[in-house]
This record gives sequence, C-alpha cells and structure tokens, in this order.
Amino acid sequence: MVGFGETYFAAFMLAYGHSELIAGLINTLPLVGGGILQMLTPRMLLLFQSHKRFVVSGVVLQGVFFLLIALLALIEGMPAWPAFAIATLYWGAGMAVGSTWNAWMHSLIPQSIRTGFFSKRLGFNSITTLLAMLFTGILLEFTRNSSKTHVLQIFAGMFCASALARLFSAYYLNRQSEAHYQQQLTPLDFRKVFKNLFHHSYGKVLLFVLVFRFGVHISAPFFHPYMLVKLQMSYWVYMTVMASSLIGRIFIMRFAKSLSRMLGDEKVLLVASLGISFIPLAWILMCNNFAAIFVIEFFSGILWGLFELALFLIVFNRVPTVEQPTLLSGFNLINNTIVVLGSLVGGACLAYFHSKAITWTTISNIVYSREYSYVFFLSTCVRLIPVALLLYVLISSFKRSGNIFGKVEEPCI
Repeated sequence: MVGFGETYFAAFMLAYGHSELIAGLINTLPLVGGGILQMLTPRMLLLFQSHKRFVVSGVVLQGVFFLLIALLALIEGMPAWPAFAIATLYWGAGMAVGSTWNAWMHSLIPQSIRTGFFSKRLGFNSITTLLAMLFTGILLEFTRNSSKTHVLQIFAGMFCASALARLFSAYYLNRQSEAHYQQQLTPLDFRKVFKNLFHHSYGKVLLFVLVFRFGVHISAPFFHPYMLVKLQMSYWVYMTVMASSLIGRIFIMRFAKSLSRMLGDEKVLLVASLGISFIPLAWILMCNNFAAIFVIEFFSGILWGLFELALFLIVFNRVPTVEQPTLLSGFNLINNTIVVLGSLVGGACLAYFHSKAITWTTISNIVYSREYSYVFFLSTCVRLIPVALLLYVLISSFKRSGNIFGKVEEPCI
C-alpha cells in the first residue's frame, strides 16, 4: 500500500502536470479533512459494536479509494481537487482505523512482548515497502521517456496494486480473533483533550510532538518535488534515495528493543528528534552529492524509525484502552491541523521566493536552490525550538528527581 501508492502521490501529481506546490500539499492538506472525518470514530464504533468489524471495513474502504485514484490517472485534464477529495477520504479512513486498531491490538498482545513485537512488525513493514518501492521505481524509470499517457497508465497500475494489497490486508485482519466487545466509549470533548495536554504528565510529550511536527512539515512535503524537479533526479535515483531511508529503518529495528529498554521511550524520542532536526540542513549542504544524500537518508530512516516506534509505544502502553479511540481522534485532528499549517507556511515561503525570482546561487562552487534552501533552513530552526525546550525540561526534572519526566502517575499518550 505504501510502497506502491502513498510514496508516489507527489510524483503522480507532478507527472499529471500539476505544480510543485500542489504536489507537496497532496500529502498534507487532505489531513485536516481526514482528521475531521475520523472524529466520527466513537459513533461508528457504537454502531459496529466491534473493533474488528470497524477496522476491516475501514481497510476495505481504503482499497476502494485507491481504485478511484487509479481511475483519475486514466482521465485526462482532471483538476487537482478530485485527487485532494479522494486523499481526504483515504486519510480519514486510515486515521479512524489506526486509533481503533490500537485498542484492538491492546487486548491481543501481552505487554511483556509488545516492544519486541512492534519493532519486528515495523521492520517487516519497512522490508515489504522497500521491495514495492524498488519494483515501482524501476518500472517508472523504464517509462521516463514515454508519453504522459503511458506514464499515467503505470501510475494507475501501481494504485490498483495498492488497492489489492489493502484488500489482502483486510482478509487477514478478518481472520484475527477479538475479545468480547464491552467497551463504553466516552464522547469526544476537546476541552478534555486540551486539559490533558496542559495538565497531565503526558502533555509534555504530546505538546512537544505537536510543535516538532509543525517544524518538520514546513519542509517535509516539498522534498519530493525538490528531488524530482529541482535536482532533476531520475525515478531510479529518486526511488533509491527513499529506499535508503527504509533500509535505515530496517537496520535500526534490530536494536530498537534494546535501546527502548535501556533509555526509555521518552529519551529515545528526544534523541531521535534532535537528529531529525538537522536533516534539512544536511540536504542544503549536500544537495549536489547524491552519494551523500543516500547516507543522509539512511540515517534519517534510523532516526525516524526510532521516533515513530517510541511515540507508538508511549501511546499504546499508556493510554487506557477505553479512551484510545476517543482521545486519539481528538489528538489526531489537532496534530493534522498542525501538520497542514506547517506545510502552508513552507508553501507560502516557496511561493514568495519563487515570485521574487530567487532560484539558484553558487557558494564555494556548490549550486543551491535558494528558494528551497530557505525553507529547509527555517524548518531546521523551528524543529530545534521544541527540542531545546524538552531538553530544558529534562535537565530541570533530572535535578529535581533524577527522572527525565518526573514520576508518571497517570496514563500517557
């Protein structure tokens, strides 16, 4: 699903003929609409009366949405809004399924094996995504000099393969067991969500993640058009760069369980965030050296793998099962709004510098895309702000109690 589909949303929009800005926003702007849709999760669970039935239904819907995107690829002259509408429905179904899947798995997987199980699961997911990306990258490279119609037909085939993969996933999810459904859901209350953010122990972690993701998405949506348009990477090089990040994720999953037990999930999250903050700056300095970019993305994969696993385990282990679908629905909407705001800031900066004809400059015989370099540098600076604040919390808390976040007395997201 990811290797055949999600990874290539931006590349598909560029191949269709849309602008770099539209291609960058296709992976972020629909998240707000998706976040609003997934707020229906508590009510839908009351209707389905089953985590399993709800998750399987949502996964099937995602497969259908991939088929609709494949259909768009075969229609000439289509504006951007249908793709954004379908992406909104796709992400809404995915986010609703994700929070409910957490609650379902919480009842199936014993706590003693969760860290090892999910690190292996993330590793296997990365391997299958890598294989799909390799295949599609090679396929697209062979069509590099083909007509636009032929290239779009290849994208349609890729999205159909994503749909089949999602339906295949639904089949195996349906074969899993489920404890008797007795959950009493609490209604979604944003006052409670904000109160938890500011008054409970896990609020420090969640507020950090929100601000950090704002900084990340100032630049993150625009790496794809930067590689394909500004650096003029072939599909083969583009795929290899993304694959190097996945290889980094696969590599670190072998050690993630030990790191989590040795440092704790919060410290792993902090260390990974510090490294992630400097990735855009590294891209600016090494933009003309593709070998260096591969290395940068390999380490980026290591850091993002640790970040995502640590955050997932904090959510999975510390939120009460009965509250996960409701609280995570509210938090996901806030998080997605932050992500879109970050991408709009980055997009506005790109549009401004482009309007001023600020394009390329040479420093020490290295050619930079100035418009993207400014955005990447701004992203690094904003990422470092929450990292510095969290580091201050770490030092202060350690002086008081010898614990990075103090004593955790209540369940945490």
